[in-house]
Amino acid sequence: MTPGARLQAAVEILSAMDADPAAGDGVVRSYFRMRRYIGSGDRRDISTRVWRTVRYRSRLSWRLDQEKPSPRLLVLGDSLLNEGQEFDTLNSICSGEGYAPAVLDETERSVLSSADAGTSDEMPAHVASECPDWLWPYFTDLFSDQAETELAALSEEAPVDLRVNTLKADRAAAAAALEAEGLNVENTGFAPHGLRMSDRMVLANSKTFANGLVEVQDEGSQLAAALVDVKPEQDVLDLCAGGGGKTLAMAAAMGGHGRIIATDNDARRLNRAKPRLKRAGVFSVTTRVLDPENTNWLHKKRKIFDRVLVDAPCSGTGAWRRNPDARWRLTPKDLSRHIETQDAVLTQGGRMTKPGGRLVYVTCSLLRQENEDRVEHFLERHEHFRALSTADIWKAVLGTRYPGRGKYLRLSPRRHQTDGFFIAVLQRKTEG
Repeated sequence: MTPGARLQAAVEILSAMDADPAAGDGVVRSYFRMRRYIGSGDRRDISTRVWRTVRYRSRLSWRLDQEKPSPRLLVLGDSLLNEGQEFDTLNSICSGEGYAPAVLDETERSVLSSADAGTSDEMPAHVASECPDWLWPYFTDLFSDQAETELAALSEEAPVDLRVNTLKADRAAAAAALEAEGLNVENTGFAPHGLRMSDRMVLANSKTFANGLVEVQDEGSQLAAALVDVKPEQDVLDLCAGGGGKTLAMAAAMGGHGRIIATDNDARRLNRAKPRLKRAGVFSVTTRVLDPENTNWLHKKRKIFDRVLVDAPCSGTGAWRRNPDARWRLTPKDLSRHIETQDAVLTQGGRMTKPGGRLVYVTCSLLRQENEDRVEHFLERHEHFRALSTADIWKAVLGTRYPGRGKYLRLSPRRHQTDGFFIAVLQRKTEG
């Protein structure tokens, strides 16, 4: 492909993403699937260009002096300001010939030729941090003068982490199998069964992956599953299981012995867990969709589970490295709706927890409003629960130095090189 054709492809993808914000990276996959003639090198260049534009949308808008630049202007601005393209060269590339972008109009020529290539030091803090202005006070309240550093880490590209399926292999054996296939990995810093890929290689053709020796799972997610502290023969409920990543990790920790019920209110998400369970050789998991017909089932299962994991729907601020466009889709109304849902699922999870059992609350959010505030809100209304120390559980389960502060654990990309996660462990008091 010519430089102009690659630019135009990036414009088309970003335009499609703006038209359907919920689609996210599905737009990129669909675009290339419909154009299989595009070579791997061109795909890599186009994808890099698209995601760089998304990651630095706020800075680009500021430097272009545009409140809401068009996808075309953003991509052209990225080429000019981030890639270092000369304006005259960019102007000549936009010829409208073949597959190149259309000729710059007068407004575009004026905006691009006068774009501010100044340093980020001149920008407002929330712009330099790629943070929506309404969310900036939430981060400064939480991280104080470290907010910009924390948000900078959230703008970096996330690594690909794998969890070794201990039902089939140990970490050394899985690493050796991957490296024999030309996939270089290293041990994760905290998760005992984690591997981090050195390069962004495609796993689809890996026999090690196809045979269920490893699963793709961020190290932070692995640690959250580990702190549920499941034991063989226990009854475990994964209340918001989604695609089943933590379900799989807990099943492996139980050695395949015990019972896990994985539930979700979205059948499509839950169905994605089934092939993963089969590949991993997990047969101790039952999946159940939580629709209105299951109200009686929920009532019958009250106070019977040793462990209840509530991986609550949330803003996803901790996963911005993987979903950089999500920060621009989130609204104050969305956050309020998430908080209502979090209170509801915590209450539901509490009903299912047996006396002496544990209710584990997890989000991939960094916001206090979705984390500590929700747990404290729950404890104020449920005196038969108490918070346990995640530090004590960490030491008992992982046996290494605790990387957090206080009774709850918050993981962040800057401090721990994981996605952002929050983990709280609550225990139902024994009756009488």
